[in-house]
Amino acid sequence: MLSKNLSENQLINAVSIIASNYGCRIVDIDFANHTINLEGSPESEISCAVEIEKVLGEYLEDAQPAGNEYGENGHYGNHSLVA
Repeated sequence: MLSKNLSENQLINAVSIIASNYGCRIVDIDFANHTINLEGSPESEISCAVEIEKVLGEYLEDAQPAGNEYGENGHYGNHSLVA
């Protein structure tokens, strides 16, 4: 559920801007599962996902970091991000 009056269009715009800044492409955004699938170089995908989590964490209720393939139990797999 979105909070602070952040619409789906605003979320898409924010994610699009961040993705383009890191040279990533958005493959899919699943609003129901709070998942964003990214495509790009591994380094770009990870940097992009971290930035998206940071920015959207300010706007989404109960935002939980996804972790990464080098650490905790979550991973970026196809470089998906759970926000």
